[in-house]
Amino acid sequence: MTTNDPRFLRIGPITIPDPTIMEAAARRTEGGELYRQIARSDMFRLGVVASASAAGDVSFRIELLLRIYSAEGEAKPSALVKAAILLKAIARRGYAPRHQDGGWISCEKQVARSGLVRECESLLRTIEENVEMRWSRGDSSAEGNP
Repeated sequence: MTTNDPRFLRIGPITIPDPTIMEAAARRTEGGELYRQIARSDMFRLGVVASASAAGDVSFRIELLLRIYSAEGEAKPSALVKAAILLKAIARRGYAPRHQDGGWISCEKQVARSGLVRECESLLRTIEENVEMRWSRGDSSAEGNP
């Protein structure tokens, strides 16, 4: 994927799929849902989800997965501290945390199509401001659970 690809929108160091294209793709999927990962690190994964209703309406949500335990179930104190700081900051932004298997916490927020890019930018800024970490651009491919 190149940064000049019209199917994607550039947000600073990341690229997200164009919401119009995500809408159409979600309507075509069997389950009516499409996930695209847009950023990741050892501690988190950030993705955008488009969900199509039976009537064809599409809603968007942003999903942030935070790793608090290793795959073996080992708790890392530094990861717990970073996760707690970040959870507090994103809760103020309206994200609802839920436990996931494999040492992950899922934090989701419904977002209007028109606010999708702005919310992704703001969330990445919140991550950078509250937790010192390196992260990389996602591959914008459909992926299942971590």
